[in-house]
Amino acid sequence: MSKVDQHRPLHSAASDLSQVRGGRTDGKELLRPHDQLLTVKGSQQSLQEEPGQHEVPLQDDETGYKLPAPVLHKNNSHKLTFIRSLQDVVQEAQLRTENTGSKVPPPSSPAGRSLSAVRNLIDMINALQEDKVRLQEELSTRESKCQVLSGAPQCEIGDLEGKLTDQTQKLSTLCSELGTTDLEKHLEILVVENDRLKQDLNGSQLQLRHLRRSLSGCSKCDHVEENSQLRERLSRAQVELKKTTEHLSELELEVQRKTEHVSQFEQHLQDVLQGKAEMEEGLNKRIRDYQLTLARQSTPPVKYITKTVQVESAKTKQALEEAQGRNQYLQEQVAVQRQVIHEREQQLQESWHNTAKLQAQIMIYEAELERTRGEMLEELQSMEEEKNCAIEEAFLRAQSEMKAVHENLNGVRMNLLSVQPALKSLTNDYNCLKHQVRDFPCLLQDAICQTKEEIFQMVEEVKEVNRDLLHKYKREMQLRKKCHNELVRLRGNIRVFCRVRPITREDGDGPETRGVVSFDSDDDGVLYVSYRGKTSVFELDKVFPPHALQNDVFQDVQAL
Repeated sequence: MSKVDQHRPLHSAASDLSQVRGGRTDGKELLRPHDQLLTVKGSQQSLQEEPGQHEVPLQDDETGYKLPAPVLHKNNSHKLTFIRSLQDVVQEAQLRTENTGSKVPPPSSPAGRSLSAVRNLIDMINALQEDKVRLQEELSTRESKCQVLSGAPQCEIGDLEGKLTDQTQKLSTLCSELGTTDLEKHLEILVVENDRLKQDLNGSQLQLRHLRRSLSGCSKCDHVEENSQLRERLSRAQVELKKTTEHLSELELEVQRKTEHVSQFEQHLQDVLQGKAEMEEGLNKRIRDYQLTLARQSTPPVKYITKTVQVESAKTKQALEEAQGRNQYLQEQVAVQRQVIHEREQQLQESWHNTAKLQAQIMIYEAELERTRGEMLEELQSMEEEKNCAIEEAFLRAQSEMKAVHENLNGVRMNLLSVQPALKSLTNDYNCLKHQVRDFPCLLQDAICQTKEEIFQMVEEVKEVNRDLLHKYKREMQLRKKCHNELVRLRGNIRVFCRVRPITREDGDGPETRGVVSFDSDDDGVLYVSYRGKTSVFELDKVFPPHALQNDVFQDVQAL
């Protein structure tokens, strides 16, 4: 088997790289390093997302502590099945190579190196899966601790609130039992004590709110900036890893193209060698035929048939010369084909050299990937330590604040016990005010109804006055017009009338046309004319609108 035939599995693996996800191909199957790097990248992304999962229980006390264990087990089972499928693919590829009779490539060859790289990647994936399971277990333990730590202050706050409600109920019962005997005696003292008690209660409520806010905020780490920086570093590492994987995919595509080119050269070389062998076999056969014919024709010549022998030897000589010419031509063709084969072998050596370079670059990328994985694990460990420190600090802070709240509650309890007599008198005052306030809405409703009736009466009176004034105004207008007409008649019967014509089609139907001429609703002797944005007022004896009839005009003009 030639050197090209030994490296056939690498070519088949390069042609089947895009189908590794399915787990089966038609040719010899090998795992794709780019897909393995993507798998490692996915596991690294899952490890990079674990700091965010560590922060979730600190941001939400109610929903963040619920760890989806079935989902994690399901994801782990999917990952393990994927790894088993990859191992099955490798084993099946090896079995196919053994069954087809091809030799397994040595470890020093590119195909052997690719198989070893695939096995190394599978080992790395298994190690990453084990690390992920271990980190998930640690995360579940940490979250259970956080739940315990956050549940204790909430229970204490609930107990304190229950005690406060009990105290308030006791105070209310005491206030209901007190009488109204010592009201005037302790009035000033109780007012002061009441104000002080209200201030103390407000202060205790503010402290409780502050404690709740601190408890809700204590779950949030004080290292948000550091977490953001770590996230940025992780994102940069992901971008670099993505670039390396893209470059690796480009290199794999180039290797695939080179292997396809080499396979084409190999096929052409086999065709040329086969043709050469067939030509040599045909030449050897023809030479043997010529030798047999020469051996048959090499009988001793007879003198009386010398001419005939010379003729036959000339034909044989001519055939031999033709055979020698053909043999020389075929030898020249063989030399040309050998030169072509030598050139193809040089190109094949160059392609294998490039493949070796690409394999070296792949090893460098794998080393960089391992280094990035180590850095990420170190960063995760440091983040876990910082998270533990923050949880301990928050727990200590919550304990100190709870102690302060206990002290404040004790002080409030003492104040409540000291102001019980004052509360008795204040409850009596409160009962009196309560009765007054209870009667106040009825009094207010009566006053509102009385005021409404007065307002309605005044409005009706104003309306009557307006009607009377309008009637008098119209009557005075008619009288003034009559006097004016009489005056005009005495002076010479000169009157000025105006009759507005209706709007025609030439004027148009727009709002501007309708607003050119307007009338006064109170005075029929005033006309408003708008022209170029200016309004002019004309005072006439009579203005007839467009809908006025001839009879109306005649009644006003017949006196003339």
